[in-house]
Amino acid sequence: FRFLDKEQVYKKVYDTTPINDFLFEVSKALNPRPIQTEREKIYINSLHQRIEDCKKKLKDWPPPHKKLEKKELKPVKIEFKPPKADIEFSNIHYTISRMGFTVPKSLYDNFGVPIREKFDAMISYQWANQKLVRNIFEDLHMKNLFIWFDIWGYMEGCTYDAMATAIESSKVILVFLSNKYQESANCQLEFKYAVSRGKPFIFILVEDNINIEPWIKEHYNESLKFEIKNLEDENILDNGVARLHVIAQAIRDVGSAQIVNDHDQYELSNEAIMLKEILEDALDEIDRQNKTSRFRQCTRCKQQFDDNNLIGCRKHSAYYLGGTLIAGRWVCCGQFEKDSVGCVNTDHIDVIREWTLNQDYGTYTWEPA
Repeated sequence: FRFLDKEQVYKKVYDTTPINDFLFEVSKALNPRPIQTEREKIYINSLHQRIEDCKKKLKDWPPPHKKLEKKELKPVKIEFKPPKADIEFSNIHYTISRMGFTVPKSLYDNFGVPIREKFDAMISYQWANQKLVRNIFEDLHMKNLFIWFDIWGYMEGCTYDAMATAIESSKVILVFLSNKYQESANCQLEFKYAVSRGKPFIFILVEDNINIEPWIKEHYNESLKFEIKNLEDENILDNGVARLHVIAQAIRDVGSAQIVNDHDQYELSNEAIMLKEILEDALDEIDRQNKTSRFRQCTRCKQQFDDNNLIGCRKHSAYYLGGTLIAGRWVCCGQFEKDSVGCVNTDHIDVIREWTLNQDYGTYTWEPA
């Protein structure tokens, strides 16, 4: 950072100031996140501890080994059902600022192992369309979607490493497609890496007469596509619902169908993978001996989970409102369905939930959320 005088330090540059950016970077430096080698060391120690706990519960050691098949990384396909509204559901554009940025806290699982941040989607685009992309990002952000966007504070260290981490940590890749995107070597590299990681795509077409190149055509034909060529296109009504809301719902529905692991297998060392397999064998053998099952079904997202994998669920952070004078929706994220995918991270649960009316306000929530 180069500070010349007070006027320059506090002069607003688009949506932030040099002093604000400086303080944000200082905060990051004071809250360092574990690097991969540190994270794996903690993970391996945790695996050793859990294996020792299992040894105390088993008569014989080691337990029978089940060789895990290496699964092909490919996206889970869904039949997307676009939201419909009898009462017109328009979109309000928001402009947000980086002035209030705070450094995200490091995340840990229930065994104290550092984990990566997970994103609903990563934005992949060519810089000629940055203004439009930024506007769409702002509106998706206001719908409680956690989106990776390179200019929004997530680009750290080596560019290629940052992009790879973003792809690995995102459920969906949101591609803003243009002819320039297909001509860009960096965009092509980014796209092909996402393919290798088995990520699903949603395409936003930002211009007319796009000639789909062979390297992208197969994935383009199999993916959801929406046209937004300017900010006003966000408000085009599809079945009574503004297109921006339809895209937000598509991101949630496609993302929630993807299989998300507690730890990224492809970045673990051979030692960590071996220990994880031993732990799984031991837990399976304990279940067999006790004639029990450690897996339970989450009553919120319907996924199977156990005490080794509590993270990965979502809940709504506010309440459900409307249905007569205005289209019924969750206030926190604008989704229509009462049992729609939640919008903030939480742990899995297996308790019975009830749809509850607040008589004082006429609003609904799930109890427990």
